[in-house]
Amino acid sequence: MMKVTKQLTAVAYHEAGHAIAMLDREIPFKYVTIQPSSDSLGYVQTDRGDLLRLAKLYARRTKTPHFQLRMLNYAIVCLAGGEAEKRYRGRYNHVGADQDYRAAVNFVDHIAWDPDEIELHLKLADFRAELIIENRWDQVVTIAEALLEKQHLTDQEVISLL
Repeated sequence: MMKVTKQLTAVAYHEAGHAIAMLDREIPFKYVTIQPSSDSLGYVQTDRGDLLRLAKLYARRTKTPHFQLRMLNYAIVCLAGGEAEKRYRGRYNHVGADQDYRAAVNFVDHIAWDPDEIELHLKLADFRAELIIENRWDQVVTIAEALLEKQHLTDQEVISLL
């Protein structure tokens, strides 16, 4: 079992925020973990098939309202981890959330070209991420605590805890 530190607890809240946002936005994932990898302290393993379907739509320039909503939802999920960690810590972790922010920009960049429009989509994604974390905070806490106990939860384990 990993030693529970302030940093590990913050990572658990961060990853729980992503997982809860994925459930809220109905984006499939395989598992959430706070076991470090070569490039992160924790992560949510997404269903690669969903991302591949989106990539194929983008390659065909099929930017339907459904495509745009899916991309916005992925941006929301990217930002929700930082929002959950901010609520837990009482301050924003700019270093820890930087990679997530860049990913959110990338998703939004697929649905807008004008810099002002991109900024508006990012503000909307951030607003929705904040609302998800605020409205589902008890679920974020439940998942974070379970992650500190087990370090790794499948999507079904997350769902059963809620």
